[in-house]
Amino acid sequence: AGAGAAFKAYDFNTGANFDYGLDLYYSSGSYSNVFGTADIRLQNQETIDNTNNGVIKLTGTLAQTAASVASAATLALPVGNVITVTGTTAVTTLNTCDAANAGRVVLLIWSDANPGGLADGNNLKLFAAFDPTTADDTISLACDGTNWYELARSAN
Repeated sequence: AGAGAAFKAYDFNTGANFDYGLDLYYSSGSYSNVFGTADIRLQNQETIDNTNNGVIKLTGTLAQTAASVASAATLALPVGNVITVTGTTAVTTLNTCDAANAGRVVLLIWSDANPGGLADGNNLKLFAAFDPTTADDTISLACDGTNWYELARSAN
């Protein structure tokens, strides 16, 4: 925890709440002894919980810091969903589509015109090769666990 951070625990005996942290709720009879649901409460009052029949629900907005990566023939995408690609090397494979990334959607923003862009082939399933001609051209892709599929592209 950072300097000055204050954590409060949930007191199952008194039912006192806390500001943020992990909330394990359980109840049976006059005292609680059976676990039912779990909440992760964030400092900004958003919660992640499993109260809806095992479905994990997120309230609020989930955001990640934008990232940047230099183009390469085989490109490993950094963590994040909005990624700026720098350089002019043609990308033929994105090696970050695997079972752990299934369902991941990314927006790639080219910082420069890149005559190589993204090649249609290998694990890139595109409408056609993506050849950005100006800075800020974008393409959105979704990973199915094996391949990246094009969702949209924009010439900006």
